Amino acid sequence: MKVDKTAWQRRQPYTDDTNELYVSHRQVIYGPILAQKLDTLNLPAAVYGSSLNLFEA
Repeated sequence: MKVDKTAWQRRQPYTDDTNELYVSHRQVIYGPILAQKLDTLNLPAAVYGSSLNLFEA
């Protein structure tokens, strides 16, 4: 997923099935100002591909 200033301005709440959300190892924030605004996590490789339900449990 590529996140840049334009994509951030078009953001919308996620309203679909949360079972379809997964942790991706290819998420990159382009733009130094936007990178400062968004909290990011350096997660271990073991959680890549995990669903949101794992974190909500």
